[in-house]
Amino acid sequence: MKQIISSVTVLFLAALISSAPVNTSVAGETGPLYIGVVGGYAFGSDLEYKESHFSSYDLDIQNTWTLGAKIGYTMPFARAIAVEFEYLYFGPDVDRTVLASEGDDFYALEGDLDVHNFMFNFIAKYPEGRFHPFLGIGLGVSDVDFSGKEIEGWDGITDTYSLSYDDTAFAWQIFAGVNCEINRNFSVDLAYRFFMTDTDDDYEDYYYYYGTELEIESSIVTFGLNYHF
Repeated sequence: MKQIISSVTVLFLAALISSAPVNTSVAGETGPLYIGVVGGYAFGSDLEYKESHFSSYDLDIQNTWTLGAKIGYTMPFARAIAVEFEYLYFGPDVDRTVLASEGDDFYALEGDLDVHNFMFNFIAKYPEGRFHPFLGIGLGVSDVDFSGKEIEGWDGITDTYSLSYDDTAFAWQIFAGVNCEINRNFSVDLAYRFFMTDTDDDYEDYYYYYGTELEIESSIVTFGLNYHF
């Protein structure tokens, strides 16, 4: 699946570049409206798993790639300000993590995490020249889907139970980077961002109150290619 997505992305970029009119006019004249694709790498991620607001565990989460798209607009009357709507996906594996143990008995968790982020980004950038350093903040929501299994070992017997969790929650990010104009139609950007979301899926029956909470923090380095209109 990852190879298919990568192949489609490469073909899309090749078609976009080959079909677009190229204008090598001076920098600083790119059109205000742009669309772009984003790829990158998420690393140093932290995943905190909470059950029923009583127990909290830090799960072992792998580094992974990211992929997304965006549409943005630079204010013609204030080229130091831009706004974007961005979609970004990353799907790290959650390694088997032993949450509790006593002797040969243990309780562990493992699975897969899918994070779909929909963000409105507000960007301040240096407007002059070909290179534009920028700072930004993003606000939006994340759809978090965790599918995995609980593994319990008691008295030499191991039992496995399926685990599924899906919730949409508020998310935010801060980022910094630099944008470089190639010509009137194309620019590229390199950025670092810190991302965070905190889901909280609560329910209760007649006797008990239940809840599952996932808190995700991640550092993400991204490279973007933008086409300006």
